[in-house]
Amino acid sequence: MERYFLYLNEPGSRIADDEGFLAVDLNDAIRVATAGAREIMAAEILSGRLCFATSIQILNARGATMHTAWFKDLVVVTDR
Repeated sequence: MERYFLYLNEPGSRIADDEGFLAVDLNDAIRVATAGAREIMAAEILSGRLCFATSIQILNARGATMHTAWFKDLVVVTDR
């Protein structure tokens, strides 16, 4: 198990994860970040606001960015 940290990045704002979480590997951490991002997006839609320029960065225990999950890439928006 490895410890990963998630950083929520909105234009002009960054919220850091100080505790982190344990994941089997990076793919597992990406699944956690994706689920969290979708929960945030659902809450934002309910409030009437959604910023697709938001992302969640996944950092390893050494502080290196391992992956960035952009909100715009985590949902499919269609008109049908």
